[in-house]
Amino acid sequence: MNRPVLLPILFSLFVNSCSADPTVDPLIGRVKQDTPSANCQLNSIDGDQEVSIQFVNTSKRAVAIYWLDYEGEEVFYYALQGGRSYDLQTYVTHPWCIRDAETGESITTAIVTSTEPRVVYIP
Repeated sequence: MNRPVLLPILFSLFVNSCSADPTVDPLIGRVKQDTPSANCQLNSIDGDQEVSIQFVNTSKRAVAIYWLDYEGEEVFYYALQGGRSYDLQTYVTHPWCIRDAETGESITTAIVTSTEPRVVYIP
């Protein structure tokens, strides 16, 4: 299956305005986050710049966190319960797909766009 290739030059300094934390400035996050119709049809580009990322599940439901590999395949990483957070090391340009753990419905996607530590709020 052909999947769109993400070019680093197209990444924007954007955090979706529906962030669960109203104190987060949408222009500071440097995580491209799409919701509610998450696009999990992405793929990782390179693994040169390491970065810390934290997923914060602000909902009551359990979610499943998937890394989208270089071929665009979902690689399961973690099941995150409602109200909990999960920290991990990733790379700039690596996309992540968050799905409802029970239904499999895509909730949001996130792509880190800089090497500074980032937080992704899961609605």
